[in-house]
This record gives sequence, C-alpha cells and structure tokens, in this order.
Amino acid sequence: MLTVYIDFKSIPSFLALQPTLRLVAEHPVSTRWLPFRTRERKLPSSVAGREPALRHKQIRDAYYDRINRHHATLRGISLAQRGKQGQTDTALNALLGIEGDPLRFIEACYSAYWTHDADLNSMETVRELLGNSGVDYRGAGLDDFQQLDAHQAQAEATGVIDAPTFVVSDQVFLGREHLPWIKELLTQLTY
Repeated sequence: MLTVYIDFKSIPSFLALQPTLRLVAEHPVSTRWLPFRTRERKLPSSVAGREPALRHKQIRDAYYDRINRHHATLRGISLAQRGKQGQTDTALNALLGIEGDPLRFIEACYSAYWTHDADLNSMETVRELLGNSGVDYRGAGLDDFQQLDAHQAQAEATGVIDAPTFVVSDQVFLGREHLPWIKELLTQLTY
C-alpha cells in the first residue's frame, strides 16, 4: 500500500503527481490519496532579533518558489501567477468523500488551481469539479469539516508535516525528491 498525502495548493505536491502516477504504473500497488492541509510556517516567537530571521524566511521561501517554478517550466507545466496561497479546504474535504478512484478529481483540482487560478475553497467550484470529473462522491456536506479535521490530526500524529508525504510500509517520506527511494522500496516489496 502506498499512501500519498496531498494538498492542492502545494506546488511540490502538484509537481509530484505525474512522477507518482508513473511510479504506480511501474509498480502495481494499491494507492491511497489522502488530503493534508499545508500551512505557511510562522517564525518561532522566541527568535531574538526577528528581522534577520524574518529576512531569512523570506529569502528561503522565495528560493523554494523559484526552484518549484523552474521544475514546472522544465516539465512544460504552466503555473498561474498566484498571489498569496489560496485555501483548498473544501476540495480536500471532498477528496475524503469520494468512493473509488479519486484520481480524475485530483487531476481536475490541480489543473483548476495551478493553471486556471480557481478557488478550491468555493463549494460551487468544488461541486463543478466533482461533477465534471465523474467521480462517485458520497461524503457529508462539503462545508462539514469534522472528518477533515480528524483526518488532519491523525496524519500529524503519524508524522505527516507537509505535502506531498508518502507512506510505504510505515516509512514516511516527505517530499517528491524521495520518489527514487520509494521506487526502490516498492521494487523490494513486490519481488
């Protein structure tokens, strides 16, 4: 079983989708796609002289954004020029209510968010994506976040701190850069 924690607003999560699908095609393994709300990290309150720490965070965030956009360009993916990170809780909540394979919905959400600048926190937008992707949605109301909240707490308790996160045989891998190791592990497990 391969478990993949994703957030539609996470560029690394979006960039990991196609390589993950190739990996799953090469190694027929049951794959579970689960939501994980990513958050902008705040500076610790105990930082003395906050200006240097704040500047470091700004530079680091700009660097990661530039690297992710560069990788997207290399792969021919055009990303919408988003301002502040939007919320995707409604779409993540919908992911939990899909019966069967949620992949068409996942792909539709990533495309809507990153190439069309869609609001994935809008119930109207998410209902449209559910309908257009043809998935079987049987969840509670899209505005009932109790299950998403409980799922988030459970994921955090198992060591998930960001998206994408991959779990194989109780081993947790944070980030798409671990896909080669995950491939090797899946090869060992399937042969």
